[in-house]
Parts: sequence; C-alpha cells; structure tokens
Amino acid sequence: MIAKPFDDFIDRTTSRFEPGLLLVGRLLFASLFLPSGIKKISGVGAFAQSLEKGGVPMPTVFAWLGAITEFIAPILIAIGLETRAAALWLFVFTLIATAIAHRFWEYPEAQRLAQQNNFFKNLAICGGLHILAARGAGALSLDAVLRRRDRA
Repeated sequence: MIAKPFDDFIDRTTSRFEPGLLLVGRLLFASLFLPSGIKKISGVGAFAQSLEKGGVPMPTVFAWLGAITEFIAPILIAIGLETRAAALWLFVFTLIATAIAHRFWEYPEAQRLAQQNNFFKNLAICGGLHILAARGAGALSLDAVLRRRDRA
C-alpha cells in the first residue's frame, strides 16, 4: 500500500493538473490514430484490398467505415467535441481492427510475438479509450465550452 502522504500528494497534483492531463491524453490518442486515418482515407482502395485478404466481407464498405472512423474520431477527441461518443466509437473500431489484423495465434512462430504484442497493446488502448469515455474530455475542451454556454 502506498503511504498516505504520498497518496495525498498524488491526489492534489492530479486534481490540480487534471485539465491539462486530459488534454495531453486526448492529443496523444489523436496522434496515434489520425495519421493512420489520413493514410486510409487517401488510399481506401489499398485498405479495402487488405481487408479482403483478411476475409472481411464487403471490404470496400468496411474500408470506408474504418477510414472515416480513424480520421474523424481522433479529431473529435483532440478538440474535445462529443468526446465520450468518439472514444466509444474508436474503441469499437480498435477492437474490430485487433480481431482482424492481430490474430497472433494464426501467425508463424517468427511473427507471433510481434503480433501478440500488437494485440495486447491494442487492448490497452481500448482500456484507455474506456477511461476517456467514462471521464470525458475535461475543462479544456469544446464539450466543456458548450456545456458552459448551455447553462448560461
């Protein structure tokens, strides 16, 4: 168990810096997903082909859905607009992408460890997205601005 004075210090510090911590966390999520979303949007045909090779039905439809998700959701998260919904949307996308692309048990031994690491990394990202969905964007967000405006 962590000593009480240290626990109090952590509580005071994280409470004081919470808006900034949430902003940085949101920007880090965006930095992970947005470049890939841009790549998918600009090359949706190649993305559809990779989905088809993975056995995904209606690969063109799902390529567009995935590309739009991976482009729009991180922007919403970064600016803090409809953050909880965007985090859940990106959670579903990440879970599906993980199930399609990182089935480590199907890979040859030489590739299995890398795919297993990607699989569990994506599950950790899903955990972070759940926390963001539960907590929301914080004070430094468009969600907070709109909430204040609605109360006025």
